[in-house]
Formats: sequence, structure tokens, C-alpha cells
Amino acid sequence: MIADDTRRKLEEAVGFRNVLAHRYGDIDHDVVYRVLHDDLQWFETFQQELAQWLQQQT
Repeated sequence: MIADDTRRKLEEAVGFRNVLAHRYGDIDHDVVYRVLHDDLQWFETFQQELAQWLQQQT
């Protein structure tokens, strides 16, 4: 349904979320800032791939 690169990015996002949720005091705020501002373009890619797959299903 989605490309392998997109799948890997989603897996990384889950891992990142787990670190944020369970290790709040040990968070490198510079890394969080960078991820939130620079590494979220993959989410748009995911949306496009999912929309394309859904269109093909009809």
C-alpha cells in the first residue's frame, strides 16, 4: 500500500513517539525541534501514497 521508505519513516515516528512519551526528562530538545521542523515532509508522502491506493480500490 505504501513504499518501503515511507513505512520505515512511520516506524521511526512510532519509536520517536515512544521516546517522547516514556523518557520525557531525557529528551534532547534540539532533536525534537529538528524533527518537528525538518523531518515531517514524509507525512505528506504517506498521505499521497495512501490516497493513491484508496483511489485504485474504487
